Amino acid sequence: MISEYFKISSKNIRRRKLRSWLTVIGIIISIATIFMLVSISLGLNAGIQEQFRQLGTDKFFIMPKGSLGGPGTTGAVTLTKTDVNNIKNIGGVKSVTYMSLSGVKLEFAGQTRFVTVTGVPLDTFSVFQETGFINPDEGRVLSVGDSGKIMIGSQYKYDQFFKTPVLAGDTLKINGVDFRVKSVLKTVGNSQDDKNIYMSIDDFYKLFPAK
Repeated sequence: MISEYFKISSKNIRRRKLRSWLTVIGIIISIATIFMLVSISLGLNAGIQEQFRQLGTDKFFIMPKGSLGGPGTTGAVTLTKTDVNNIKNIGGVKSVTYMSLSGVKLEFAGQTRFVTVTGVPLDTFSVFQETGFINPDEGRVLSVGDSGKIMIGSQYKYDQFFKTPVLAGDTLKINGVDFRVKSVLKTVGNSQDDKNIYMSIDDFYKLFPAK
């Protein structure tokens, strides 16, 4: 019985070659489409999970109201060290770090640019680093005791921010003060972050005593 069905099917396929091939192609395309959609879905899921892993489900960020504007903008509320200390004293808070940002005049190889500099406390810098956005491409990250040294985003080395690429060991002048580049960071994928400059909070306060 099975052999008879097979013979009938073979005859029909030979008689209707075009229709048979179109059916086979349709089945192949359908299966390939399903596999492609499943692969895209799994890839997106993995990407989202990786972002949450980097940020950490045990971390949260506190920013002053109105601070999500462009560089140099400020909100009606400003967070201070008193706020940082109050957060440290909240039960269940294991560690706290903070940052302060300001626009600066940057000079290198006879060229001038205006960018954002971020000051961070080096004794708690590991908390900030756990977000996954600080990964050295060249050199190493700042550590306690590093004075007059900075970390720079990938654009300074790879995206011709200056005519001459900036490398670890080079010197940049920030608001007229020389700083040695200790690390060039890997790209984050955001143009603003990739041209950011990080320094110790102590060096930052020397540049901006009123911050």
